[in-house]
Amino acid sequence: MANVNVSFEYLMSWEDPKKSGVVTTDAGGRTRFGWAERYNRDLAATGFYEMPTADALVLAKQRTIVKYWKPMQGDLILRQCVADKILSMGFNLWLPTVVVWVQSSLGLHEDGIVGAETLAQINVRWAQALAAIYNNAAVKYSTEPESIREGLMRRANG
Repeated sequence: MANVNVSFEYLMSWEDPKKSGVVTTDAGGRTRFGWAERYNRDLAATGFYEMPTADALVLAKQRTIVKYWKPMQGDLILRQCVADKILSMGFNLWLPTVVVWVQSSLGLHEDGIVGAETLAQINVRWAQALAAIYNNAAVKYSTEPESIREGLMRRANG
């Protein structure tokens, strides 16, 4: 079974490899540990962007578990590499999008939800699921400038 701690470390290796907790600001607002204010407006009210780094990291992990790990049924995915990739790409692109890619490649009903059948097929046909994530990411990122596309594809393949 996949381990949430290992998958969270994998996610952080892309979002904030040193776990510095540095808050960056761009057109989407503030971002810390990959959690962008633009898409998570409620985080500002928690003090997430101002609180000590260790506290913010704990909150980031808790949110990752609630918003991504549990919906993807990470504890029931048999291969760590599959759980890592679904979490990382789902965090970056929106989990239902990545799940639909996997469901489509496995010939399943495409609803973006990891239910019993999707989970069973991910565990049996895991290599096909990983290939679907990579191939769909390649198509999605094909129009990005090369400098951006390279980083995104490293993540999809990493």
